[in-house]
Parts: sequence; C-alpha cells; structure tokens
Amino acid sequence: MTKTNKSRWPFMNGVDYLNRHMAFILFLGFLSTLYISNVHRTSRTIREINTVKTEIIKTRNAYLSTKCDLIKSSKQSEVALKLSPKGFGEKYRAPVKILASR
Repeated sequence: MTKTNKSRWPFMNGVDYLNRHMAFILFLGFLSTLYISNVHRTSRTIREINTVKTEIIKTRNAYLSTKCDLIKSSKQSEVALKLSPKGFGEKYRAPVKILASR
C-alpha cells in the first residue's frame, strides 16, 4: 500500500518545508520591518512639513502686518501728527532753488 498525501498543497509537508525556506522567510520578515519603519518615518516627516508650513504662514502674516504698519506710520502726515504735540510742524513754504555760480 502506498501512502497518499491528502494535503491541499502536497509540496508543503510540515517542518521540512520550514527548514528549507527559513532564510527566505527571515528575509521577508526583514523586508516587512524595513517597509513599516519607512512608512512611519515618512508619516513623521509629513507631519513636520505641515507644522513648518503653518508656522511659515503665521510668520508671513506677522511680517506683512508689521510691514503695513511701518509703511503707514512712516507717511509724512502720520509723522507730522506724532510730532505736532512736541512743537514740530510741517513747512508750508515752497522749496527754494539755490543757484551757484562757477
């Protein structure tokens, strides 16, 4: 009587199969570990990029706000308003052209 293998996959017969392919199984485990660590590192990098983007937007808004305030406060009329309590005022006389003879 011949023994028949009623397994679904006859080439897989237990411990012998595992012993033959242990190196490949360990290699696949190593690759999956690398893949998982790469996914985690990528997601962390994306979170850092998003954080930096929001920080850049906030800093840019603060810069533009400060720049607009500086431009407004450096107008001649604004400077005159700030200095009028100290006795300084605008000159209403037209500028005089100085002629030099050579």
